[in-house]
Amino acid sequence: MIFLLAAFLIKAVELEGVSAFPHEFLLERMKTRPGTEYNDYVWRRDIQKLLEFYKEKGYFDVKYIGTRMTLNFKEKNITLKLTIDEGERYRISRIVFKGGEVVPREKVLDALRIKEGGFYDDLMKTLSLYAIMDVYAREGYIRADVEDTIIINREEKSVEVVYTIDEGKRFYVGRVEMHGMEGIREGFRKRLVPVKRGEVYTPYLVENLKGNLYRSRLFREVRVNEEIREDTVDLVVDVVQDKKRSIRFGGGYLSPNWAVLKIYFTWRNIFGGGEDGKIEWKLKANLSDILQELEWKFTVPHLFDTPLTFLLKGNKDKEAEIRLGYNPGGGSGGYIAGGKDFENNILKVFSSLYLDRKNDPFDPSSGYFMNFSLARGISPYFTRAEGKVGFVFSFSRFVFEVMGRAGRVWSDVILPGKECFTLGGTNSLRGYDEGELGPYYDTLNLVHYGTELISASAMLRVRILKKLHLEFFLDAGSLTSEGMDFHTGAGCGIYFVTPVGPIRVEYGKRLRDFEKDIGKFHFAIGRLF
Repeated sequence: MIFLLAAFLIKAVELEGVSAFPHEFLLERMKTRPGTEYNDYVWRRDIQKLLEFYKEKGYFDVKYIGTRMTLNFKEKNITLKLTIDEGERYRISRIVFKGGEVVPREKVLDALRIKEGGFYDDLMKTLSLYAIMDVYAREGYIRADVEDTIIINREEKSVEVVYTIDEGKRFYVGRVEMHGMEGIREGFRKRLVPVKRGEVYTPYLVENLKGNLYRSRLFREVRVNEEIREDTVDLVVDVVQDKKRSIRFGGGYLSPNWAVLKIYFTWRNIFGGGEDGKIEWKLKANLSDILQELEWKFTVPHLFDTPLTFLLKGNKDKEAEIRLGYNPGGGSGGYIAGGKDFENNILKVFSSLYLDRKNDPFDPSSGYFMNFSLARGISPYFTRAEGKVGFVFSFSRFVFEVMGRAGRVWSDVILPGKECFTLGGTNSLRGYDEGELGPYYDTLNLVHYGTELISASAMLRVRILKKLHLEFFLDAGSLTSEGMDFHTGAGCGIYFVTPVGPIRVEYGKRLRDFEKDIGKFHFAIGRLF
């Protein structure tokens, strides 16, 4: 009989007694499919794999009832009908830990992907094992050994999960060597490589160290070699410094009808403490006019080897600014500054505070961000206040983000656009042109602006690949000189994470006049917050 069936094609595969999973989902796990030639060995193997899958999901009493074959000798095809008895799904009655008392149990429990009272899932049990190993590695036990076993209670339809932990030795940082740091002051070196002999070693220490060195923009190559000893890890940091001085050229098109040529001169690490100097000469030309601009900037990232930062920048005949900041690390900081706008004859002081607790700057899955800024005009008198807040949540492949922004300007005179707010475009209200909304118009920068702003955005990102997301968004905002007038936009796009920031390609439509609006495409590098 089996020999005769070997020449038959499979017309259909049907499942009976299945309710826990979609039929299509289970059929996709089988090699026996419509259109293929029947093979008795493959069919029996598919049945076995299906039963194993059920047990992995906690259906330990699943049974194979039988297979019904319907033959069509005329067309030489066969219909297979598989019947199983799923049984009851087992729950986790207890999670038991043996050994590994050096790490608080609360930390270990928080990392688990399973919980007592929940349904048993073999994959989640295994992921929990790796999560336990990660918890111990973060505490310096990089060679912790974890084994998992289960005890099945068929009478109570439950499973007891047992994790046996041997944490092993705790590892510490041993010798720290640095090569290629010529011309960098000792105090700044310690900030670039904030690793001390005797501190607890974790696998993430080297990853953070490399990121810290690359973010300084002083090195084009960074290598950290780890030499593991009995209970210490020696670190050898080899870096290749980038050029201290460079000249670059650039150009492009600036609306409306301006051709732009730029020349940059950059001098990095001027005095050995990470100081940066930059001079930019810009030439803009159209059919009727030629304009020149000269901009300069000087930055000290760690003033007197402290968390204080210093910034001095200006633009010839336009504006100048001096800023003193505080950047202790950990995603928090702020600054106070003073500046002069020579074009509009405005003198002001301003400040900003921020707190960034997102778990990743470019591809966050959890955390929050807050920022508050305040400016006070001295001549003329005005006050400008603005606040931003954003939150990120995730579940499986879905990441949900919400962001709100509000600001107001108090002034007895109409101020230029740069001292107020704009709304519309890629980073505020998609579906609208850049700076399209607002009661006033800036003829120099060709944007509308206003003095009372409130806006919000909600985004859902769906991870397709590791660095690629499909994005859906809804934006709303109002920008007036008095009262509120809300506009909304919605759309979708692609969010691709790169080392320099996420690339966003988005399409948005206005919800006002939705049927008449053809929508707009937006392109940006960077996040909304």
